[in-house]
Amino acid sequence: MITNPPSASRLVISRDTADPVQSAPALDWAIGVLTERLATSGIGVAATGPDASAHVNLITEAGAAEFYSFETSGDGPLTLRASDSRGFAYGLLDVADAAGDGADPAAVLAGIRTGDHPAAVPVRGIQRDFANVDHDSAWFHDRDFWAEYLDWIATSRVNRFHLTLGMQYNYSHDTVTDNYLCFAYPFLFDVEGFDVHAAGVDAAEQRRNLESLRFIASETVRRGLHFQLGLWNHAYDYGPESRERFPISGLDASNHADYSAAALAKLLDQCPGIGGFTFRVHYEGGIPEDGHELFWDKVFTAASQSGKSLEIDMHAKGVDGLLLESLASKPGLHPVISGKYWAEHCGLPYHQASIRAREAARPIEEGADLRGVTNYSRRFTRYGYGDFLAEDRPSDFMFRIWPGTQRLLLSGDPELAAGFGRYSTFAGSRGVDLCEPLFFKGRDDTAAHGARDPYAASDLQLGVRDWTKYKYTYLLWGRLLHDPDCDPRIWRRYLADTYGAAASAVEGALSSLSKVLPLVTVTHGASGSNNLYWPEMYANVPISARIHAGVPVSVRKPDPRAEKLGISYAYSVHFDEAARGDALIEYTADEESELIDELIIHDTDDANNWGGISPFDPTLFYSVDGYVDDLVNSRLDARYTPLEVAGWLEDLVRRGEQHLSFLRTAQTDGGAPDQAQLRRTVLDLEILARLGTFFAGKFRSAVQYSTYTATKDVSLLARCIATYRPARDAYAEIAELAAGVYQPQLMFGKEPYEGGTWADRLPSIDRDLAALRAELDEAPAGTPTSVVDDPPGRLADPGIHHEPPTAFDRGAPLELTVTGGSELAEVVLHYRHVDQAEAFQQLAMTATNDGYNATIDAGYTASSFPLIYFFAIKDRSGQQAVVPGFEPGLANQPYVLIHSSSRKGFHS
Repeated sequence: MITNPPSASRLVISRDTADPVQSAPALDWAIGVLTERLATSGIGVAATGPDASAHVNLITEAGAAEFYSFETSGDGPLTLRASDSRGFAYGLLDVADAAGDGADPAAVLAGIRTGDHPAAVPVRGIQRDFANVDHDSAWFHDRDFWAEYLDWIATSRVNRFHLTLGMQYNYSHDTVTDNYLCFAYPFLFDVEGFDVHAAGVDAAEQRRNLESLRFIASETVRRGLHFQLGLWNHAYDYGPESRERFPISGLDASNHADYSAAALAKLLDQCPGIGGFTFRVHYEGGIPEDGHELFWDKVFTAASQSGKSLEIDMHAKGVDGLLLESLASKPGLHPVISGKYWAEHCGLPYHQASIRAREAARPIEEGADLRGVTNYSRRFTRYGYGDFLAEDRPSDFMFRIWPGTQRLLLSGDPELAAGFGRYSTFAGSRGVDLCEPLFFKGRDDTAAHGARDPYAASDLQLGVRDWTKYKYTYLLWGRLLHDPDCDPRIWRRYLADTYGAAASAVEGALSSLSKVLPLVTVTHGASGSNNLYWPEMYANVPISARIHAGVPVSVRKPDPRAEKLGISYAYSVHFDEAARGDALIEYTADEESELIDELIIHDTDDANNWGGISPFDPTLFYSVDGYVDDLVNSRLDARYTPLEVAGWLEDLVRRGEQHLSFLRTAQTDGGAPDQAQLRRTVLDLEILARLGTFFAGKFRSAVQYSTYTATKDVSLLARCIATYRPARDAYAEIAELAAGVYQPQLMFGKEPYEGGTWADRLPSIDRDLAALRAELDEAPAGTPTSVVDDPPGRLADPGIHHEPPTAFDRGAPLELTVTGGSELAEVVLHYRHVDQAEAFQQLAMTATNDGYNATIDAGYTASSFPLIYFFAIKDRSGQQAVVPGFEPGLANQPYVLIHSSSRKGFHS
């Protein structure tokens, strides 16, 4: 609200209240934030007043969404121009950012960066999941929580809030107990004409749930954000193995689609703040894929008939032409496909040059009605952008960063965040949703194992404000997606307010150590599933091949449920044994550990140990065994090696440790404005540093073991053990650091690999080391080899230059040239369409007087897809490089993307 203080120490905001843009609620909210911020400096905000110290004049003009600009004229007022209410709100928030203690209004305006301020990424989303009725009802119904939370993400320039319901369960894979709000409609209201109810949920509880949802949506919109409701599940019955706490009655196959359509229509009527829906349309959302377009056509029709303009976001996995055709024919609906950025994890900011071979399309098997599209004909859509980025595509596309890599520890690297700000619009994509920290906490009805707040130490607990630990993460995410070149003073102001004299060290340590887990994710793709693979609390994949050399434990002691349902990981060991009913199998501790290993490595073809695990980007990175095989056979190519990755990890840890030494002292001296947050941060940094040491050691020891296997040089096996032991010790230190501070059962699901703590992982690591020692004791003497002592290094300075064309013409040859490189022995062009169903093509470049050239033929460019390409080069000494390749910060795109001159695109 604008006040009119009598003092001349005030700032006048002049806006046209008759203009619907300038009178939007988002401006009222932004002016309220500005007023509160300036009040701390004794400055008032007024609507009028000739005696005011400074003026900001608002002028509406046509332009791109969210665009705003500042201009000044001598000593005159500051002019803020924008095309929409969100642009004006951001401009006013810039004024609030410029306010400092004791500043006068003129000084505040003098601190504004004039010029244009476009939004780099159209969609900058935060996604929050309701995963557990016992954990999440508190924040869901807490009005104060929403005020603080939404204020922070909105001021951070996040422009989309995605509230997710039902995402925590995968139909046909998971047994379900806590189904609260999963199939959401009967938990919100009754639908006329249908006798559908959720047991135990009365009319008063329905009203309370609906009122809270309506409040969340309206408060989101009031701050200028888009409110997206994720209805990720449309199953009403999770199968005979499930024991729902709130069973739903009144539905069967005959009325399921009609009820869902009618319920969606009522939801839109009752909750007007909804701006769009996200649907999981493949079988894991509860709808069999054979004939799925019939169900979804009714739901889409109901959305269209609401008369609202709605974004309909279909999770990309399994989307086919039938669904796109159904959606395209519905007025008022804006079609969007959302793909996974790095499988169900968070990798580096670039997009994988290729997906794993395991993700290639396969012929549909007989009887695959439930999942024939997802697991067979369009399997390549599961973990990336698939074939959805054609320039003439019929729908928009965006990405989602899933919570597999990191859920608990604080992270914040401006360099990585800026990278996501540059590459979330890859090939014309709209942007990205980020699954926020603590996502899936309490999944699978695991609230009995501990509170949602992850801390056991009472002085570190935050309760319903647990999200505030991650304010820095949200701030970097929103600001650097909005502007990858954002002024560092924005986040440094927050760091100083929170950490005081330790701010610079916190920034430096987090910047280095926040890269550890994304790098591990890219290079060690143990599983695309967030359920199975959690690098932050790593369930150990063994280095020794001996552990899985015999008959798998799942074959020796099968679970009848797996045989009955054909579920690859249904036989896993539950914390909640009662939930397994008649299928309960007794496993020894060693069998349980072996089973967990087996479950994880089943997601890499033909792997039985660490060496066989594929990277998530096998075009740019070697697997361990692939590297060793090429090394011993003298056929190395330019891919990045596991030893290089180990070196990068060690360097990240080394740089982080330079700041940690200061922070260890700072956390005990009591000088930080928020000493508890400093302690939380330092502990997480200590853990990240040791994770970096652990994974670096694992990569090195795995290479030594694989080379021993290939050469029978026993000294390499001894070196493997010697390298592995300190890596193991680093992991053990994490367990010691976390004990008594974090809860002993940090549950993000009911399986052992989805919860527990770091101490639970140590027995598997020790078992691996014991197996390696047993191999060493039994190994016959072999012939020493020097194959790993001095492999060819990376060519540090390729000595070539390439200027990418601005575009290519479809159906015309595309010539690519590089200059320089007179000392090179080989330059090979690697290229493909921006279609993950395809493999890279290779073309040896021809030497010219001043460099090299190659021509992509006209048949290949006669496509609606953009192209990506890179060069693999080798000098006469055998050193190789990828060009462009990675820069030291690992935040760039290591290949070139080029569009056609016919590009039209699909833009909102």
